[in-house]
Amino acid sequence: MPSHTLKKQKILTKKGAHIVQLIEQERVKEATERIDIPDFKAGDILQVKMTVPENRRRTAKYKGICIARRNRGVGSSFTIRNVINGRGFEIQIPLYSPLIQEIQVVDSKKVRRGKLYYLRDKALKFSRF
Repeated sequence: MPSHTLKKQKILTKKGAHIVQLIEQERVKEATERIDIPDFKAGDILQVKMTVPENRRRTAKYKGICIARRNRGVGSSFTIRNVINGRGFEIQIPLYSPLIQEIQVVDSKKVRRGKLYYLRDKALKFSRF
């Protein structure tokens, strides 16, 4: 049988991946309609207001320097670092979490790296805000 008469078959994994990508885009769109997410990067000082999962009526505010941001569609997240009671404190927050009420950029610092993991090894005064 000549090759020009054979039909090209589409691979199902490519179709499935495309469908998953469309679903993720819809979920990201729904999350961005619910809350205004500002443009921020590593080095920015953020204040995040979240509801506490154990007690829905209570809200908690986390303020610190953003040391990392991970862009993965619905799985996007960022890490905030601050010093509390003389110890370094980090919290990793999913960007499109329904627990987030507000994200506010307090200040922007000029940094030369995409991830600021080196702050873990520095003195605590560099992570205090």
